[in-house]
Amino acid sequence: MAIDNDMIIALVASRVCHDLASPLQALTTALDVLEGDNGPEMHKSAVELIRESTLQASAKVDFMRATFGSLTAGNGEANLIDLKNIAAKYIATLKPDLVWQSSQEMASRPLARIIMNFIMIAIDCLPRGGEIFVNHTNQGDVLEFAIKAQGPRVVLKPAMRLGLQGLAPEEGYDGRSIQPYLAYLAASKHQIELAAREDEQSVTLIARLKEIN
Repeated sequence: MAIDNDMIIALVASRVCHDLASPLQALTTALDVLEGDNGPEMHKSAVELIRESTLQASAKVDFMRATFGSLTAGNGEANLIDLKNIAAKYIATLKPDLVWQSSQEMASRPLARIIMNFIMIAIDCLPRGGEIFVNHTNQGDVLEFAIKAQGPRVVLKPAMRLGLQGLAPEEGYDGRSIQPYLAYLAASKHQIELAAREDEQSVTLIARLKEIN
C-alpha cells in the first residue's frame, strides 16, 4: 500500500522531533537553573546536564542524518565503519547495547539505509533494553545482513511486521511504524529481500542482496 510522500516526510519529522525532545528539554531545564539564584552545586550539576544533553542531541542528530540523509541516499556505496560509529554513539544514549560483529566495511547505500532503519526497529523491539547484534554473511554472490534484537520482553509489533511487507496497519502509520515501511521502500526499489524471524528471546531482521559482479 503506497503512502503519500508528504505523509512520509511528516512522520519522519515526527520521529526526529520525538527523539530530540528529551535532550532539548533537559538543556532548557539546565539553562533555567543557571539563570536562577542557585548555589554553586546546582550550577555545577546544570553544567554537567548541559554537557550530557548536548552530546545526546548531537548523537541523535548524526544518527538521523545517516539514516534519512545523504550518507545513505541514492546510488553508490556507504562506509559501514562510519555508520557503525554513528550507531554506537546513538545507542549509547538509550537502553540497549550495540554488538557490531560484522567486518564488512562497505555496502550499497540502499542496503546501508536498511541496516540503519533496522537498528531503529530493533531498538523499538526492546522495551526493557538488551542487545542489538549486527552480523553479515556472504554466500556466493548473496550478501546478507542480520540485525538481531535480544532481551527481556522482546517483540516485533504487528504494525512493524506489516510495514516490512509494505502494508499499512489498520490504524495507519505513525512515527515508529513508518520505519519498517521506509526499509521496504528502499528494498523494493533495489531488489533487496527483507525477512523477519521471531522467537521468545529475539527478533532478527534480515536484508539479503544479490551482488552484481
